[in-house]
Amino acid sequence: MDIWELAREKIESSKKKPIKDSDEAAPEQDSFLFTIDSKLDSIESHLIIVGSPNCGKTTLINRFLDKKDIVNPTTVLEYSFGYRNRDTKKDVVHIWELSGNASLGSLVKVPFGMHSLQNNIGLFIVLDLTQPNQIWKMFESFINNGIEQIQSLLHKNKRGLKEKLTTTAWQRIGGKEKAENSLVNPFPVPLFIFGAKYDQFQNEDTERRRNIIKGLRILNFLFGGCLIFTSINMENLVTRAKSMMSYVAFNNNYPKGLITDIEKPLFIPFGTDSLDLIGSPNNEGTYYKTNFDEVYNQWRSFFNRVFPPPSLKGKEAESFLHDPKFAEPSIDKLVDEKLYNLERYIKENEEREVVMNRTVRD
Repeated sequence: MDIWELAREKIESSKKKPIKDSDEAAPEQDSFLFTIDSKLDSIESHLIIVGSPNCGKTTLINRFLDKKDIVNPTTVLEYSFGYRNRDTKKDVVHIWELSGNASLGSLVKVPFGMHSLQNNIGLFIVLDLTQPNQIWKMFESFINNGIEQIQSLLHKNKRGLKEKLTTTAWQRIGGKEKAENSLVNPFPVPLFIFGAKYDQFQNEDTERRRNIIKGLRILNFLFGGCLIFTSINMENLVTRAKSMMSYVAFNNNYPKGLITDIEKPLFIPFGTDSLDLIGSPNNEGTYYKTNFDEVYNQWRSFFNRVFPPPSLKGKEAESFLHDPKFAEPSIDKLVDEKLYNLERYIKENEEREVVMNRTVRD
């Protein structure tokens, strides 16, 4: 064996070494092993990134795509893409970004299609840690609309896609037979909850932080997600967020570990949390662990009592949006154009799905 063969063997053996667990989850690591078989076809993936405005979503996307564009506020729903060359293959990632409050939650349905569900896909819900009054309502809107759209698509599919998504969803969190997973209703595709603006959040009152953290942990636990705190102003947290996006886009590994200390930025990977570790609402003592709905409603009631959601709704919100005092002609025009294009896209997509289904039946 010559020196080059020895070197090659050394490189291959180092690639196979597992990443060791650590409390800090090695967030500075920005290189992750590409684990798929190089003989496979090119990867096509779909990242759906939704959530609070002005939380750094576009910045994270640009950092992930290695783009240095000037960041402008997202107008409702934006699309971008990236690719990378891998030997003779070209891997493509489609990225949808939805920026808005709970009233725009239904737009999360747009990126979900039968084609995207059959490829790598992940839903990233970005929540502003400094605005806890909006957290639960916003999460609920995005997650419920996502579930509704996926169930609608799977209802039309007869090729076993539902079974495949269900199986992988349970595998992500350690299996259906795991003791406390009887309370979990895992989201059909990989779910990531990003707690944004950690650089500001870390300086808030301890009890306030504790309650926000427990609320996010219970949502993450019940829907089988991965919870990460991030900030575009903290490089190690940007790197961690990019690693999760890379995991969905290219099947790359991400750092292992578990961080639940409220004095540190949370990092709770799939299937690593439990109801016992989270505790009861406001530490009120032991409560009955019956089923998903009862646990969810108990926590929902507690969180919304501590952080009352905005009261603006219905006709009040509609009148506010159309109040001449808040008119911004250039922005209003962009929003109208975007909504018009979205309506056209939805209609064309539905027509395309009908044609594809008819073709399959024929």
